[in-house]
Amino acid sequence: MIGSSQAQPLPLALVLLNVLFLAGFMLMLREISASAQRRDQVMMSLVEKCASR
Repeated sequence: MIGSSQAQPLPLALVLLNVLFLAGFMLMLREISASAQRRDQVMMSLVEKCASR
């Protein structure tokens, strides 16, 4: 495995780029999810304030 990756660095580079891309995509999804949760909390607090009037 090591010998073949040294002979052909392009597939190794492509695998590395794919892993980095997937990691970046996962981080982006995590931030989107956190943002949606914060938005939902703000909306619920607004609903509670308006309902208590």
